[in-house]
Amino acid sequence: MDYLEQQAHSISKYNSKLNFRLAEENFKRESIQKLYYARAKTIERKFFKKPDPPNLLTWSAKEQIRFLHEQYPEEWTAEKLADSFPVDKACIKKVLTSRLRLHREEDIAQHDLEVQKNWTDLKVAIESGQQDNDIYSNLKNINNETLISNASGISYCPLPPIKKKQLKIGPFSSIVKDCLEKKDSTSKDAMSLQDKLTRLSNVLADVSKVFNKSLETKLDSNQSKDVHNETQTFDYQRFSKYKQNSETNSLGNQPFTIREDEGNPSAPKNNILKLSNKKAKYFVSGNSVYDKNGEFLYKKP
Repeated sequence: MDYLEQQAHSISKYNSKLNFRLAEENFKRESIQKLYYARAKTIERKFFKKPDPPNLLTWSAKEQIRFLHEQYPEEWTAEKLADSFPVDKACIKKVLTSRLRLHREEDIAQHDLEVQKNWTDLKVAIESGQQDNDIYSNLKNINNETLISNASGISYCPLPPIKKKQLKIGPFSSIVKDCLEKKDSTSKDAMSLQDKLTRLSNVLADVSKVFNKSLETKLDSNQSKDVHNETQTFDYQRFSKYKQNSETNSLGNQPFTIREDEGNPSAPKNNILKLSNKKAKYFVSGNSVYDKNGEFLYKKP
């Protein structure tokens, strides 16, 4: 009975030809507006695509973000993670939805090399005053606390357990002994590559100093303007926030470094992996290919 009443009420709304014609015109107008909007967005996405933001999170930080959101989804929401790491909410969502997983140490080292280079470029931009305002605003939280040191992971938060692959030795292991030794030597080369790198924490500390100095300079200039104009100074609202303690996590502060011999023609190149000489544009995981930000590109046939 209720259904019949609803139908009768809807029919009574258009009991005259005038009302029906107006409703039809409104529907056509809204449909045309939606088509124009969709077309404009398609053109913007194809021909006026905005450049991707620089990758500022190390691989351990991304693993920590996924782990915290998976284990404590109610506490570590996307908004909370964006306020705890030096990136915006959109970047956090990309990390959470990405299927890219790096297992080889040389791939992780290459990923973190690019992250360190991005931080070095950002430091130069801050010193020259040419930094992006969107990136600049992500480097501090709502309490005006600097988040740059969290680019390699939050020291007082848990990290996902490290899974070590154990080789199963069978009756025919002697046949593939040479191959296994070759893999071990490859991993040793990756470790030697990391030994030649400088710690990422030093770079992050330098960026934090430059960033805090720029904040103080900006605050002093604003205060001088307020005194000159005899206006009230602004009070910053402060909210409750997780405070960082002095304890460090041995897993969270692993050395993520960059090659010291990069750009030095006299440095030996024999024991350096070829992977470190190229900037990785994409990563391959099985048949799937991902870009440097972890976005799925295509599958290999």
